[in-house]
Amino acid sequence: MVGVFVYGFNILKTADGKYYTRGYTQEYWERYSRYFDKIYITGRVKETKKEIASGYNELFGDRIEVIELPYMNSSLLFIKNWGTVRKELFSLIKESDCVIARQPDLYSAIGIKICKMERKPYITEMVGCPWDSLWNYGNLTGKIAAPFSMITTKNRIRRAPYVIYVTKYFLQKRYPTYGKSINCSNVTLGSLEKKVIESRIRKIGYANEKIIIGTAARLDVWYKGQQYVIQALGELKKQGIHNFEYQLVGDGDGEHLIAIAKKYHVLENVKILGALKHEKVFSWMDQLDFYIQPSRQEGLPRALIEAMSRGIPAAGAATGGIPELLDNQFIFSNSKNTVFEICNILKGLTSKVLEQQAKRNFEAAKEYELGILSKRREDFFRDFFKNYMLQ
Repeated sequence: MVGVFVYGFNILKTADGKYYTRGYTQEYWERYSRYFDKIYITGRVKETKKEIASGYNELFGDRIEVIELPYMNSSLLFIKNWGTVRKELFSLIKESDCVIARQPDLYSAIGIKICKMERKPYITEMVGCPWDSLWNYGNLTGKIAAPFSMITTKNRIRRAPYVIYVTKYFLQKRYPTYGKSINCSNVTLGSLEKKVIESRIRKIGYANEKIIIGTAARLDVWYKGQQYVIQALGELKKQGIHNFEYQLVGDGDGEHLIAIAKKYHVLENVKILGALKHEKVFSWMDQLDFYIQPSRQEGLPRALIEAMSRGIPAAGAATGGIPELLDNQFIFSNSKNTVFEICNILKGLTSKVLEQQAKRNFEAAKEYELGILSKRREDFFRDFFKNYMLQ
């Protein structure tokens, strides 16, 4: 059986012909390749002669073949490359048995349309809200495109025969489907060991005066929201509170965040660490006292779930599936009051509160253990293939 995974994500290609991606491990691709004799994975490929940066994972496998698609991330490139992308996807899908299309995404939208034309079965993965993404992108073009993208995505998901949502409620409510669906996060954790939470409780008991906060997210986009935390540190400093250090991990140089830290006179409190390899992320998280996910656009954030699995007390914005993960008292709004709400949360971090939230988050993270999610996803795929084979 031949499958196609359609998604316009970024892939780096080195001079020796190897492919690398950010945030996608071999375990991730095994979820799909196990069902097929051959699976084609599409992506926007950029060749590089530089050494692969920290945090990238090689994309390989006996059953996997990468299909290089051109970029369409601007009006000019869309006009120039749309025909090429459609032709490539049409050829792939026509010769395949079924398709996995990841939404929201322009490439997979083209793929879904071809599936309908060719009567090819497909599963849709719904991983984020295009309205949130485009409206908060940071420019006028994004705000103009947001309503159109939301409407077309709603129509696409409504008519999809099989949908995997990464959230429990948020995306289902905003983008409902008439088809079969499950909620199954694309974040999976290994078995959560008791010693992790025991170590965290000891750390809270021996806490220093300085409280280290962390966020793992891209550093070169506005919609990840780190600027609001930096502004909150500036506001706290005005109040005579300056015992917080904010560490930022992720892709990008973070120049705009450095500028904001200077503006609010907290540059010494902000540490930009850059990208980390995935196996080093947990070590970084273990030395944090508090985690915060201030995003204005999210599906279900991997980094937040991983932080919870390390027993880290956490807060987050009322965005996407974040409120499904955290205690309501640690959710702040996406409004003009965001900064002051973050301030109030940080000022309320006593040892008792930290311990309560550590235990609560660790227990909540168990829902995302690999065995639980794998079984749910496997049953869904089995139903899909069963119905497909009966056609």
